[in-house]
Amino acid sequence: MSYEVVVLPSAHGDFKELAELDREVTRVALRLANDLKENPWLGDEMRARRGLEELHDCRKIRFDRDDWTDKPRFRLVYRNEPSDGAPHIIAILAVAQRTNLGAYRRAKGRLVDRLRAQGETQS
Repeated sequence: MSYEVVVLPSAHGDFKELAELDREVTRVALRLANDLKENPWLGDEMRARRGLEELHDCRKIRFDRDDWTDKPRFRLVYRNEPSDGAPHIIAILAVAQRTNLGAYRRAKGRLVDRLRAQGETQS
């Protein structure tokens, strides 16, 4: 089965920023985005975190260059929609460095905007 992967318009800029920083990291991020077409559960579930509660039903993938041997410096944050176990769309919310929760903060703002536009409410 193949799933539809949608990169939010605001997240397109994240890929451009990555490309300016490191083209190899960008290739890895694009490969992961493509892999989500076949496996929307590829990433780890997000846990409740103070200030980022809105991301409770999102997932994250830690990644870096293939030749990087230290802790991965980047995160891809996405949401399976609907999140009830039978997703139709995999929405990529953010792709950014993990420093200062960068990817998560971007994802939070974009998710809140997306839910507001769709008329959903967060509890």
